Amino acid sequence: MGYLRNHLATVVTSCFAVFLTGMYFYMPPILHQLLLVSIIVTWFLVVVCYLAQKSVDWTKKYGVHEHSHVEHGLSHPHEEKKVD
Repeated sequence: MGYLRNHLATVVTSCFAVFLTGMYFYMPPILHQLLLVSIIVTWFLVVVCYLAQKSVDWTKKYGVHEHSHVEHGLSHPHEEKKVD
């Protein structure tokens, strides 16, 4: 499953976004516009990372599984059994 259930990228990006959000209140007003843009972008990245990982988790849980065609007596996936 990995560290933090594979949400390590989301956690790291969230920590950076929280840091930037906190720095907004300590920096001089001349940097507020730059920090505001950076904060919006990093929180957007947090959402994208979270949704991407949830999508991967869902597809691995409910995705199409490869079946062995040898156990069904088929040599090719699209080949049908012939009835004699």
